[in-house]
Amino acid sequence: MPHKKWGETGMAFIVPKPGEKLSKDEIFEFLQGRIARFKFPTYVEFVDELPMTASGRIKKVDLKGKYRAVIKEQDEY
Repeated sequence: MPHKKWGETGMAFIVPKPGEKLSKDEIFEFLQGRIARFKFPTYVEFVDELPMTASGRIKKVDLKGKYRAVIKEQDEY
């Protein structure tokens, strides 16, 4: 995702298991020690499902287009 300071930053899209509740803090706790702190996503979005192509790949362009507008609305960009 676009970012004022760094140009771009990461965003995680998480599909929780049915009936499971997760928080952004739990995600960061899970990532602790698994990846470098500078690689942590700036934004975390919980979604019901990911948009997929006919061949089973994630449609990243759809996610970027939809959530880029959401981030700009939040004035975090």
